[in-house]
This record gives sequence, structure tokens and C-alpha cells, in this order.
Amino acid sequence: MPYVKNDVNSKAQGPVTESKAAFFDHQSGAFFRKIDWAAFWTATILTLVAYMLTLAPSVTLEDSGELAVAPDYLGVPHPPGYPSWTLFTWFFQWIFGWVRYYGQPNPAWGVGLASAVAGAGACGVLALLVSRSGGDMLRGMKKANEMLGYSTESLFCWVGGVTAGLLLAFSPVMWSQSVIVEVYSLNALFQTLVMLFMYRWMSRPREDKSLYILAFLFGLGLTNHQTLMFLGLALAVGVLMKDLKLFRDFAIVGVAFIIMILINSWAKANNHPEMMWIQGPSSKAFWVYTILAVLIPIAGLVLPRGKTVCTTFLLAELGIAFYFFMPFASDQNPPINWGYPRTWEGFMHAITRGQYEKITLTDIFSKKFMLQVGSYLSDLRGQFTLPIVLAGFLPFCAWNLKINQRKISLFIPALILAASATVLIAIQSFLAPEATVIHTLLEYIFRLLILGIMILATIGGVALFVKFVVGLFDRATLESATEDKPLFGLQFDMGPQLQGWIIATMVAFFSLGVILIAFQNPQLDVQTMFIGRVQFIQSHAVYAIWLGYGLVFGLSYLEVLMKGSHFTKVLAVALTAMLPLVEVYQNYFDEEQVKIWGGAEQNGHDFGWQFGRYQLEGWEGIAADMRYKRTDAEFEQLWKDYPTPGYPVPMGSNAIFYGGTDPGRFVPTYMIYSAKVRPDVYLITQNALADNTYMSVMRDLYGDTIWIPSQQDSNYAFQKYVEDVQSGRIPAGADVSFENGRVSVQGVQGVMMINGILAKMIFEANKAKHDFFVEESYVIPWMYPYLEPHGLIMKIKAEQLPALTPQMVENDTKFWDWYAKRLLDNGKFQHDVVARKTFSKLRSAIAGLYAYRRMFTEAEHAFKQAIDLYPLSPEANFRLADILMQQRRFTDARILIEQFLKDDPQNDKVVDFLNQIRNTEGAEVRRVTLEEQFAKGGADINAALELSDLYQKMGMEQQFQGLTQTILNDTNLPPNVYLAVAKIYADGKRLDLLVNALQRFLAREPSNPRVWLDMAAAQAMLNRSNDAIASLKRAIELGGNEVREVARSDQRFAPLRDNPAFRALVPMPQNFNLPMNLPELPGL
Repeated sequence: MPYVKNDVNSKAQGPVTESKAAFFDHQSGAFFRKIDWAAFWTATILTLVAYMLTLAPSVTLEDSGELAVAPDYLGVPHPPGYPSWTLFTWFFQWIFGWVRYYGQPNPAWGVGLASAVAGAGACGVLALLVSRSGGDMLRGMKKANEMLGYSTESLFCWVGGVTAGLLLAFSPVMWSQSVIVEVYSLNALFQTLVMLFMYRWMSRPREDKSLYILAFLFGLGLTNHQTLMFLGLALAVGVLMKDLKLFRDFAIVGVAFIIMILINSWAKANNHPEMMWIQGPSSKAFWVYTILAVLIPIAGLVLPRGKTVCTTFLLAELGIAFYFFMPFASDQNPPINWGYPRTWEGFMHAITRGQYEKITLTDIFSKKFMLQVGSYLSDLRGQFTLPIVLAGFLPFCAWNLKINQRKISLFIPALILAASATVLIAIQSFLAPEATVIHTLLEYIFRLLILGIMILATIGGVALFVKFVVGLFDRATLESATEDKPLFGLQFDMGPQLQGWIIATMVAFFSLGVILIAFQNPQLDVQTMFIGRVQFIQSHAVYAIWLGYGLVFGLSYLEVLMKGSHFTKVLAVALTAMLPLVEVYQNYFDEEQVKIWGGAEQNGHDFGWQFGRYQLEGWEGIAADMRYKRTDAEFEQLWKDYPTPGYPVPMGSNAIFYGGTDPGRFVPTYMIYSAKVRPDVYLITQNALADNTYMSVMRDLYGDTIWIPSQQDSNYAFQKYVEDVQSGRIPAGADVSFENGRVSVQGVQGVMMINGILAKMIFEANKAKHDFFVEESYVIPWMYPYLEPHGLIMKIKAEQLPALTPQMVENDTKFWDWYAKRLLDNGKFQHDVVARKTFSKLRSAIAGLYAYRRMFTEAEHAFKQAIDLYPLSPEANFRLADILMQQRRFTDARILIEQFLKDDPQNDKVVDFLNQIRNTEGAEVRRVTLEEQFAKGGADINAALELSDLYQKMGMEQQFQGLTQTILNDTNLPPNVYLAVAKIYADGKRLDLLVNALQRFLAREPSNPRVWLDMAAAQAMLNRSNDAIASLKRAIELGGNEVREVARSDQRFAPLRDNPAFRALVPMPQNFNLPMNLPELPGL
């Protein structure tokens, strides 16, 4: 047996070694070696210990509050509902229900521990997979087999598996998601388990039970996070690689399911709802398709491999069926009941992710897609750091080039290139930053070395794929044996089975990385990439497998090169095992990483708790936390620095709290329902009031004790918004569309207008008995006159405030000066980007109130505090720049945004805003120049029009009206000058002034029907109906039927549609659809 060799430094192992090596040829019995299980337990335990040491003590920010309440009450978190995650984490919060935080119930800790266990399990399973498959891979290395013995090989597999698992464990995203309440670590566990059983089945294809377990886990994993479906392509390739006939039978059954999907798509496109499954249990189609979903796999039993196919499909469906836990959970009226899935409409809203924007695929041939892929790869490098990430290329360099019967290994050159690049990167990291020339030179050299490795790996990867396609064709046509033949003179240092497995991992990485990016279609700014990167944990896990293989190969080749040197082996193994410490070091000390992504650790991070308790309980909550487990003397020492005793006042009894941002609605929900801090407070989400399913939840929770809008009230708010758009009282933007007589509202602006109407209705109905507070997300304009600062949030007063009193401003300023300093002096806060963003947003919201009141000094101070809390905040930077521009401090605004652009260079909105500032700055220079010309008496009418336009664009209202009225009062000017002034008014939406300008023009040119029509439209939008009818009548007299047709399709006349005089002038067709035509006059 050529594989069986002894360790060069050991005495003959003979039959013992042969017996152990023969283990890999077994097609039944135990699949994993003891050393593989040792890798699993080593990685799992080390990871779990690290995660528990860095676990968040309680609720954190983002989605943590909502996700912690869901298992606490067996509720339904945000779409798609995560039923398997909810059940999994419920067990942990039940077991650890005794844990307290500041004396309050703390289920978030138990749920966070579930994340840690799932994350540790995922890393352990990955170590198990790498260790076991690494042993198989080494069998294809002839030189290594001649040198390595079983014990050395086992050592390399163990350290490669453990290191790969720990590299995944301490990658920033995986680590950060495993120490908080989140779903992504469990998603990684599902994926690694599916890949583990996939590998086992590919190694022992006659053991169908591996395929069955895989199928169930895959279906169940989809009920945790739907991105797991992108792994499906790799699973299909794995079956195709291993068993062509089984793949054929899977494809036949799969085609039947595809036909069902196509029928449903056709029915939707051709308006046949009665033929669609989504009509629900009340329809016949639902039951027909549901029964077919079971019968089709059963019908597959007639196929040659039908039993395997049938069982696999049914087990996958059984896993997916866990989604039907959600209606039962929803029916119990839990506080987290997203989508209201007790109803079929709500159930489909949840599982189809109805709250999110419709998926728009990236154009894969665009520059944007290349930038997106580049950003993803850059982030991948950041996950595993240079030079460790280079090890992931090495498995694809494990090939030989056969020339004239001579084999030349390309792995050793790749290994040397990687080692050289590592040395150069290490040298560069230790050089002083001032040595810029040497830095640049070293970077240039190691980038060339990395390019060489990438070229070798690309050749190997492409060759593997081509070999797979050629081999597949041979198997399909010739039924040839799977002989490992060289391709173009290339021969790989792994057997055919492992080549097939590597191809499957390549497909998995491509699907979970590149294809997922195309579906995500993300913007490239820092905030969007921060939010979206968590969904790439799955591709990180695949890459970690390659890292493990690269380390196993690298250690084996190094052993060959060094001819079995014991010292070299021990040193190499030790250095390999220490690689994860590089990631740990970067997590704490890499300033750029901390600045953009923050640290992953959460131990001692109580910012979510502060966020929730201090909002609800005000100064009393702050004092209670400071006093907890401290002596009176210690408390007094801390409390003496608190600047505003008695402020902010705790929320009044049974207060109503509008939560805006994700943490602003989720953390208080947790504090109220799970931590039992102020359970009397009503928490309502300001951003979801327009969502019928959300309002159904609110009616169930609160409808008996406070007034909540009914369905009819919600319809009224929708109707009112549409009427305001039609009448021109508010701009529609791209939010309202009219099609086939139906009206739809989409986009943030339109939805928030409806939310604002409903929030006002709730406020007016309940303000007599309840205090109102808001944690602002999007601005709701009606609230501003009622708002006063209230600590971290704002209070909505029962009546409008004429002004903010000096005492209000003083309390707010003193409180935030103290609190911002307290946060910024906390090193944990500096490491917590999510906390920095969240508290920055709180301060920006209050600064926006000052800006609304035109209290620019206070607004500037507050916005600067928001930027100090989080320098990369687009909102704080943009809004500060805006108030600087309102004060005509254009240079200050430009400098501010230029600095922000350096920190977020891929943010297109920053570029656009900066160009706007520069244009305004240039306009200011031009304005001064024109005013100097006027002062010297050297300006003509064109200069006057240009200056008027500048005044209007720059918000200089008094100067604007003064100059334009001067122009209109000059009767010696040509009529077209008046029309030019009218255009300026139209651009600024100044309808009252527009009518005056048009009248001046018509006094000189009374026979122009187009201008009469425009004046009629302006008068209609000003609700001057009689004047509008008279002007329209004159326009029709002059222009005839052509003008009548324009008026019929002109949306500006919507306020007159029901006016009998308008109907007499412009008869409506029988099947009238609301118009979408835009007027010709620019700006209207």
C-alpha cells in the first residue's frame, strides 16, 4: 500500500501505521478519527471560552432588543421570522432565566450565550471537517507520503483544523455576531454542518443517511436565515460530481417543482390569483400545490434512485415546515409579533420579507459590480488579515506541471512567495510611519509576490473546473471510470474525490460571495457595507476551510523540504497554532479597523442597557445604576459630578413612547417586557404605523387601554396623503404611482408622511391622559413645534411651544456635555462602533430640533458633539454642514465635508453634497460680484435675472422678492423678461409670486394660451377656483381642443376635478385614470 509510510524520526510502525492509514479506505463504520474529534473539541472549547469572556452582559443595540424578547415570549421577530432560531434560543433563556443585570431580569444574556454556543459549534465543526478532509487530501501527495508518517500527518491535520476553526472564530464579523443576540452564528453552524455531511456523503456515497441529515439541516437552516439557499448550488454540484445517476433523478423531481413555480409566476403575471399558492388555505390552489409538494417526491419512487430522492426532498420540506411555527406563536399575542403571521397575509409578509425593498440585481457587466466585488474581497482580506489570507490560495497551487515525463511542483514556489510576502509585510508593520519611501517599496514588492500566488491559484482553480466539465462529459457519454488524468500537463496533489470536493467549495464560495453580492446590490459607503457584511459569514466560513487546507499543505511540503527536521516541524506547528492571535491583536490594536468596524468584543459593554434605562427612567435610572453594588460613599463620589439632578425626569405613568431607529424601538421593548423596567410604558414604532400588519399587533396589545387607529383610520391617513399629493399641497416625488385606477405609495418619504399622519392621530386622541416621548428616526415635521429635549430623547408636549426656554437649553447642554464626555472617556465605547453610531444619532436628533428653531449656536454645538461621538456619521456631518450653509459659512461647510469624504470615499452622496457646497460657494462669490456691479451701476437686465436666481437658490428671501418685484414693476422691459421671472418663481415653487409674474406677462401678451393655462394651473393649486376657471376658459378660447386635452391630463388641475365648471370646460372620459403627466413649466 503506497500510502503507508513511517515517520522518519520514529522506529518502524509497521502494521500499526498500516491499520491506521487503511481507515481512510473504509466505506462503513466510524468516519472520523480520534484526532479529528480532538480538533473539534479543541476549537469548540477554546472558541466558547473566548466568546464567553467577551460576551455582552445584557441587551446591546441594533436588533438585539427585539431578538431577545422574541424567545423570551416565543414571539415572531422581524422577517423572515427566524422560527428555528427562536426555538433554539428559547431553551437557553429558559435555562439561564435566573441571571440578573442591575437586579433586573436578563434573558438577553442567555440568548447571547446561545449565539456563543452556536458560533463555537460552527468553528468546531469546521475544524472537524478540515482535519478529516485534510487527511484525505494528504493521500494525494506522493512526496509527502514518502516522508510523513501517520502521527505527523495527524498532527498537521489537527493543527490545520483547529487553526482554521479559530481563524473563523476570531474573524471580526463572526466574533462580533457570536457575543451578542443575533442570528448569524447559528446560520454559520447550519452551513458548516451541511458542508460536513456533504463531505461525508461524497466520501461514502452509499451512506444515504448523510444525505438525509444534510437535507433536513438545509431545510431547517432556511428557517433561520434564507441566505443559506445560496449554498444549494454547491450541494447540487456535489451530487453531480459524485453520482450522475442520482443527480439525474433529483433533476427530474426538481423539474416538477420548477413547473409548479412557473405556473404560479404565469398566474401572477396574467392576473389569475385563483391559480396561485399564495392565496392561502382558503383557496383550492393552496391545497393542490401543498399536496403536490408531498406527492411529487413520493412519485419519484418510480425512479431508479427514487427512495433516496424521495426521502431527501421530504426531509428538506420537513425542515422548511418549521416556518409554520410562526402562526401559532403569533396567535399567543406576544409583544414581538412582526408581520402578524397569525393571518395568511401576515405570514406571507414575514416569510417573503415584505418589509424590505424589492430585490434589484446588480448589472454584472457594470463598473459598479466590479467595485462591489472588490469591496467584498477587501473586506474578506480584513476578516483574516494579511498575510494569513494568502494561505487560502495555497490549496489551488497544489499541482504539478508535467514536461517531458518530468514533474515540476508549483506548490513550493507558491509557498516561497507566500513566505516572502509574509516577511515583507511583517517588516513593513514594524517600520516607523515616517519611512514612507521604504513603506511604498515594500508594499510594491509584496503586492507583486501576492500577484504571483494569485496567478498560480487562478490557473489551478480554472484547471480544476475545466477538468470537472471534461470529466462530467466523459461520464455522461462514455461511462468511463474516474481516472485522474493530467489536464494540459497539470496534475493535482489530491485524488479525484478531493478534487470534486474542492470544486464544490469553489461553487459555494462563488454563490455565497459573488452571487449574493449581485442580489444585495449594496452601495459602497461605510454604513451600507457595515450593515451588509454580516451576511457574508457563510463565505468567510468557506474561505476558512481553504485556509485550513493551505496550512495542512504548507506544513506537509515544509516537512518534505526540511527532510523531516523535528525542530522545524515543532516551530512550524507552533507558529501555525498562533496565527489566530494575529486577529485578536488586530481586533484590539488596529486603529483603522477599530475606527471603521469597531472591536468585536462586548464584555462590559452596557451601552444598550444605558440606552434603554436612561430613556425610560431618566435621572433615576442613572442614579440607580451608579448606586448598584456601591457604598453610599462611592455613590456620592460618582454622583457629585452629575450636572443636572432631577433632569431628565422619568417618563410619566403609562407614557406613550414613539421609538424610531432600530435600537430606539427594540431596546425599550426589551426593557419594558423582558427586563421589567417600566412595564407601564406603551412602545409604538413611528416608522411602521403605515404597515397594516404592524397596526394589527398594536390593536391586540394596546387597543383596550389606549386609542389605536382602526383599519378605517389607517385608510383615511393613506387617502389624505394621496389627496395632498394630488392637490399639490405636498410633492409626490417618486413615492406615489397611479396605475389602472389604483394608487400605491412607496419610498421612505411617502411612507413617513403617512406614518406622521397616524402618529398625529394617536397623539391627539391620547395626549390628555398620557405623556408622549419620541426617539427620532426619520423627521416627522408636525412634531417639531411640540418637542423639547428630554435627556437622550425628546418629549412631545401636549401643546405647541412658542420657544425653547433658556432652562430647557441649559439642562440639555449640561446633561450632554457630561454624558458625551463620560462615553468618550470609556475605552469600551471607543471600541464599539454600533454604540457610537447610536448615541451620535440621539444627539443629532436633538440638534435637529435646535436647527428647526434656528438656534444655530446650540445646533452647531450639539451636531459637533454627535460627530465627536461618531465621526463617520453621515447625518451629523451633513446636517452640521447644512446649518453652516444657512449661516453663509460655505468654506467651513466645504472643509467639513471634504474631511468626511476622506473617511468615506465610496459614498456617492457625499460627493454630490460636496459638489453642491462648492457650487454654492461659487455662487456666493458670483453674488458678491454682481452686487458690486449693481452698486457701481454697471449691471443690465441679464445680470438682474441672474442675481434673482442666485438669491432664490441661496434662500435670501428678502433680497429675492425685492429684486424680482423691481423687475416686474419696470414696464419698459420686454414681456419675455416677465416670463423669465416667472420661471424663477416656478423653480422655487412660489405659486403666489408666479401668478403675479404671469399676470404681468399677459398684460403685455394677452393672446398666449400656454401662459393662460399655466396661470390657471397655479391658481388651482392655490385653491383660487374661480380665478382658475376664468383663466382656463380664456386659455381654451385661445388654444382650442389642444389646450383642453392638455388640461385633461395635467395633474396640476386635480383640485378642480370635481368642480362642475371645470367639468363643463374639460369633460372627463368614462374610464379616467389619474394623470401622471408633468407640466411644461419647469419647477412646477
